[in-house]
Amino acid sequence: MEVQDIIRPDQDPSGIMAEFAANLKYEDIPEDHIEYLKKDLLDAIACIISGSTGPAVSTVVESLRSYETTGKGRIFLYGDRLPEPMAAFANGTIIKTVDIGDTGVTGGHICEWIIPTILSALTRSDKPVSGKDFITAFVAGAEWGTREHTTIRLQPNNQLTPGECAGSRYAAVALAKLFGFNKEEIWSAAGMAYCLFTMTTMQKYAEGSPDGRMYNGYVAAAAIQIIDLIKRGMRSIQGIYMGHSGLLKSIRHSNIESPDTLTDGLGKIWMWKDNITNKIYGGCYYFHAAIYGILDLMKKNGIRREEIAGIHIITSPAGEFTYVPHEAKYAPTSAGAGMFSAPYSIAHAVFTGDCFLEAYEKEVFDGHMKDPVFRDFMHIITQESDPSIHRTFDDQRITITLKNGKTFSCVARDIPGSQENAISWEQVIEKFRKAEKYSLIELGEEKGRRIIDICKHLDEIEDMTCLVDALMP
Repeated sequence: MEVQDIIRPDQDPSGIMAEFAANLKYEDIPEDHIEYLKKDLLDAIACIISGSTGPAVSTVVESLRSYETTGKGRIFLYGDRLPEPMAAFANGTIIKTVDIGDTGVTGGHICEWIIPTILSALTRSDKPVSGKDFITAFVAGAEWGTREHTTIRLQPNNQLTPGECAGSRYAAVALAKLFGFNKEEIWSAAGMAYCLFTMTTMQKYAEGSPDGRMYNGYVAAAAIQIIDLIKRGMRSIQGIYMGHSGLLKSIRHSNIESPDTLTDGLGKIWMWKDNITNKIYGGCYYFHAAIYGILDLMKKNGIRREEIAGIHIITSPAGEFTYVPHEAKYAPTSAGAGMFSAPYSIAHAVFTGDCFLEAYEKEVFDGHMKDPVFRDFMHIITQESDPSIHRTFDDQRITITLKNGKTFSCVARDIPGSQENAISWEQVIEKFRKAEKYSLIELGEEKGRRIIDICKHLDEIEDMTCLVDALMP
C-alpha cells in the first residue's frame, strides 16, 4: 500500500489492527514479552512514585480538589477519591512528570500512556481485572501504538510529525481491550482518540513547558471517557490513517514507512517489546548515551573535570533539539527545562558522577545556574548532527579534549537499559529504590517489597487493584 492511495474509510489499516486487538488472547503473547513487561511495569511504578512530587503535579491535584466532588477513582500516592477521568488526569500527569519512563526506539513512550489509564479505570470494571487481563490489554495497546509510531518514523523525524500522537491510541485501545470490546468498538475507540488528539507534543518539550507532562493526563482521562461513550453506542471515524485527513496523509516528511507496516505480520511479528529501552538516568533519553560515554571515558582514563577543555558529541539528527535553540538549551530557565537540555544534564553528570532526578531538583538547578564555573562548563559542550547515524539514541561519537591537548574518544552504544543490553531485575529494582526518595509518602520496606512482588508475579495476580492499593497512603 502507498500513502497516496485513495481508499474507503472502511478499508483503513486500523480495521485490521482493531480486529487483532479484539481477538488477542493471553496465550498468544510470547513468554519473553510477558517477562519483559513485568520489569517494565516496575519501571513505570518508579516513575509514578518519583513523579508524585514532580513539576505541575501539586497544581493539578489542587485544581481537581477545587471541584469538591468524589468518586471511585484514586490518585496515586495522594489517595484522593474522584471520578475516574479526573483521577486519571492526575495519574497520567504523575507518571510523566519526571520523564524517566520507557522509550521506544522507533516509537514513543509506552507505559506512560497505558499504565495510568488502566490502573485508573479498574474501578469501572464489574469484575476483578487479573494480571493476565492486564497483560493482554497492555500488549494490545502497545503493539498498536508502536506500529503507528514505527510507520511514521517518529524518532528520526520527531520535529516533522505530530509528536507522540499514538499515545491516545495506546491508551484507548488498551482500555477497550480490557473491557472486552469487539472489533468495531475498538476501531471506534481508536478513531475517537485520533479525533481528540492530533496536535504536536514536540513544542512542549522544546520549551520545557509543564503541560508536556499534563498531556499524558489528558489522554488517560479522555480514554476512560471514550470507553464509556462507546459502551453507550457512540461511534467514531474509521479512516484513521488513510482517510481524507488521516494521519499518514498529514505527515510532513517524505521517508514515511509503507502503511503496510501497520499490519504486516500482526499477531506473529511483535514490535513493542523489541523497540523498548529503559532509562538509567533522568532527563530526556536523547542525551543518555552521551552521559554514559563521557562518564565511562572519565572513569577509564582517570580524567578529572578540571582537566577538560571541551566535549564534542556527534549524534543522530533527532537528538539535536536537546542542544538547540542555543539560547534556551545553554541557559535553561527552570528545572523542567533542564530535563530537556543536554548541556545542563551532561554538565551535571560530569560535576557529580551521575544524573538522576536530583539534577532537576529546584535547589540543585538554581545552584548550578548561579555558579559561573558550571555555566562556563556547559558552553564547552558542543554537538553536531550526522545523518549517517541511524540509531536514534545510540552510536553517539564522543571526544573529550583536555587542556593539555590530549584527546579521548569513544562511541557510546548499547548502554544499560537499551535493546541490546536490556534492563535487569537488579537494575530496575535499584531504579525503583532511588525513586522512593522522591515519593510523596514514605512507602516503607514492606510496601516496597509488596510492589516488587506484584510486578514479578504479575501473571499470577487475581485482582490488579492490589497494585493500586499499594500506591495509596
